[in-house]
Amino acid sequence: MSSQPPQGPQPPQDSQPPYGQPQYQPGQGQYQPQQYPAHPQFQQPGQFQQPPPQAPHQPHGKPKRFPHPVAQLGGFTWWDLVAAIAYYLLLFIGLGALILFIPGVAPLFNGNEALANVVVLLFTYAVVAVLAMIALGNELWKSFKTFRWYPWAKYLCIPGLWLGTVLVNIMIQLLWTAISGDTPTQSQNQQIAEGLATAVPWWLIGLAIVPLGPLVEEFFFRHLMIGKLSRWVNQWVLMVVSSVLFMFLHFVDAGEMPTVSTGAPYLVMGLVFGTAYILSGKSIAYSWILHMFNNGVALALMYTLQSNGAPDVPPSTLWMGWLMHA
Repeated sequence: MSSQPPQGPQPPQDSQPPYGQPQYQPGQGQYQPQQYPAHPQFQQPGQFQQPPPQAPHQPHGKPKRFPHPVAQLGGFTWWDLVAAIAYYLLLFIGLGALILFIPGVAPLFNGNEALANVVVLLFTYAVVAVLAMIALGNELWKSFKTFRWYPWAKYLCIPGLWLGTVLVNIMIQLLWTAISGDTPTQSQNQQIAEGLATAVPWWLIGLAIVPLGPLVEEFFFRHLMIGKLSRWVNQWVLMVVSSVLFMFLHFVDAGEMPTVSTGAPYLVMGLVFGTAYILSGKSIAYSWILHMFNNGVALALMYTLQSNGAPDVPPSTLWMGWLMHA
């Protein structure tokens, strides 16, 4: 008669555990080494030890720099259309001059036609700038984040690009004079701007052409024509097209066609603003700052020269890149 080791009590097969007690599981209550590992002094090599964490894979060669973000612009909106219609009606059709027919407004100018023109221009830019800011929404303020990437390069490029543009324009004028034998001339747009500077306080015309005018132009020629249309057309092709349109815009009101001498400053500045807009990640804030710097420096130079009694300055001087509407 073989003897078997005594076994522990086994629960009945069909019996249910007492109320409130868990269901019996085989091996429950038995010692499991994984629950109570031995003291490190008595552990065998490799027993109960987790594999060491592996370092992430590092590619060979020079690590890549963090890429420059590019603004993810959506499609055209109704506010874009409203701003474009207002820009066309107020500036090109001349409906901005209707404010002069408001009772009591015209007598405020005392017959000063130059002052009235600047006020109409300021009113036009203010209305379109407000509509442009509504259309931009948070995109305008988010675009200032471009200075988080390569900040010093971008800060230095603001005066550097202006100076480089001036030098390029001077070389174009000298080269064209040597080829054609023609003397560089000023556009009517530039001549009208100089006439306004002698009859209007600097702060009034500066408010129109330094912050407001550049914002409106950057909204249409960079944000819409390059930023949003680049979903369907190559952005560099759009940059060239917008620069050409930007040049012609400054000759529409004057009723003249641009020449190499008169159109080069506007075309070069359009190419610079468009390139800066693309390389900064389609930041309208950066191209706006460049545009404001250009207009502000030109305005300061013009008033400084005229206050000192300087004679008329040919367009091949430092302030030939001044961009504004008449």
